[in-house]
Amino acid sequence: MLANSPASFVSPSPAQSVTGVFNWQTNCSHVRLQPYQMVFNAIDNDPEVQLQDYSTMNIRIVAPAPQNPQALPNGNALDLSWNASICTNAIGYKIYRRVGTYGFVPDNCETGVPAYTGYSLIASLTGHGNTNYSDQGPLVTGTQYCYMVVACFADGAQSYASVEFCAVVDRQVPVITHVSVGVTNVSIGVDTVRWSNAYDLDTLVRPGPYQFKLYRGVGFSTATTLIYTSGVHPFLAHPDTVFIDTDLNTKDQAHVYRVDFFGRADQPTPDYIGASAPASSVFISTDPNDEQMTINWTLNTPWTNSLYEVYRDISGVWTLVGTSTSNSFTETGLENGTEYCYRVRSTGSYGNPDIVSPLLNYSQEICDRPVDRTPPCAPTVVLENDCEVPLNTLTWNNPNESCADDTYQYHVYFSQTVEGPYVLVGIIVGAENTTFTHVDGSSVSGCYQVTALDTLGNESAFITPVCGDNCPQYTLPNIITPNGDHSNDRFVPFPYRGVRSINLTVFNRWGMVVFETTDPAIKWNGTLKDTNETLPDGVYYYVCDVIYARLAGDEVVQLKGYVHIAGGGGTQGNF
Repeated sequence: MLANSPASFVSPSPAQSVTGVFNWQTNCSHVRLQPYQMVFNAIDNDPEVQLQDYSTMNIRIVAPAPQNPQALPNGNALDLSWNASICTNAIGYKIYRRVGTYGFVPDNCETGVPAYTGYSLIASLTGHGNTNYSDQGPLVTGTQYCYMVVACFADGAQSYASVEFCAVVDRQVPVITHVSVGVTNVSIGVDTVRWSNAYDLDTLVRPGPYQFKLYRGVGFSTATTLIYTSGVHPFLAHPDTVFIDTDLNTKDQAHVYRVDFFGRADQPTPDYIGASAPASSVFISTDPNDEQMTINWTLNTPWTNSLYEVYRDISGVWTLVGTSTSNSFTETGLENGTEYCYRVRSTGSYGNPDIVSPLLNYSQEICDRPVDRTPPCAPTVVLENDCEVPLNTLTWNNPNESCADDTYQYHVYFSQTVEGPYVLVGIIVGAENTTFTHVDGSSVSGCYQVTALDTLGNESAFITPVCGDNCPQYTLPNIITPNGDHSNDRFVPFPYRGVRSINLTVFNRWGMVVFETTDPAIKWNGTLKDTNETLPDGVYYYVCDVIYARLAGDEVVQLKGYVHIAGGGGTQGNF
């Protein structure tokens, strides 16, 4: 305990079962991020052997929430204020905001504002007495914004969150409430646009008569094309707050709208009061797959949409087939190749009781056919690497027996090294054919991938490759007898394996190069290079760089030695 605020513990009298009282008068100086640890020590009263035990507990001191918070509209902003924390050692405040209320009540020791509430940090203020903040947003007119404030301390500790406090930005400009597709067509499509008037406008300061101008754009954010100018009306409760927009391409495009609002509309230069936030139609797209259809949608609205209902045309009736709170929905159990048509209805609200709710808006209609785009799962491959034969044997499972039903063939890919690249070395037709043998020349070094393909050509993913390596071998003789008896007539290696290539040079006793080759089989018949002149019997020196094919990359080994030509007699072998 701190020296200036000691805790006390009334120790009980000895007994089999005892109860003591722990007292600690805490204050703001005790607030900190880390808990305090209490240790209790119990000692028995046996006069000969006094056993003892320890028990610990943690106590966390939490600052109370800031009190009396409030939010007041101020034009296009919301002005926030609250009482300074009763803890004068608080160094500042954090302000959190969300659209609409959540109803958060902190649990014991749950400080700050947790992310699951949907609140986001919008500002951090420094100073114990800094208890005012103007939220300039941008904020959407007519939307209810809610806030919570916490006090902060030097070590990172935070107080409990304040109660939620909410306000609505004054409706001094129009608020769009509907952008709904009525007809889906590439040239005669129809959108219905509605808006709510600027009912919080100070009509003494910004007098009428009033007028609206409606702008449209393609997409989701920018509306710059003037499509409608309303009549002039002397009162704020203007009757023209709906427009039917026709001759659109609603099949392939979303449309976004903005309403501009003017006072003194009968003057040569009207008073531009302001514009609504842009609002778009709901635009959906399809992602067909095997016996299923995923509907995705995109939109930009100043209100908050809480529900999306997906409808499908069933025998001419739009029937609800599912709902979503995200921006996609997948319907399963469909028939591949059959056409299905969909549309989506969004349900939203500004969270303002003075604005009509719920806001219901339809997307365009879209049709598509499910198609199998799902590949079989990747086979599990086993490699038998026999470097002495040499031969690689691959075996794998049939995906149709576990995770697919339409596997048609397999592709076998090979790479000479772990790092690739892979090349196609085999195509096996028939799901039941699950074996493949392969050798890269005389090398079995390399890695393999086996993929499964269905009847539509969907190919499974590459997975962890299986790899094998060579046990290379290359040995040269020390004598040849090129006398034409078909026995030992040529300089050739003993049976070899794992050799990619060689670089052999043979010299006579004077250092002249008499033969060169890169062919691992060599087949030198003891004649001079270029002229094929028979070399005299004798001892010749060679240097041979052998390039072994290895899994980690080519390995070069240099062989040096002598070969004796004996009994040549000028006669060349026949092979």
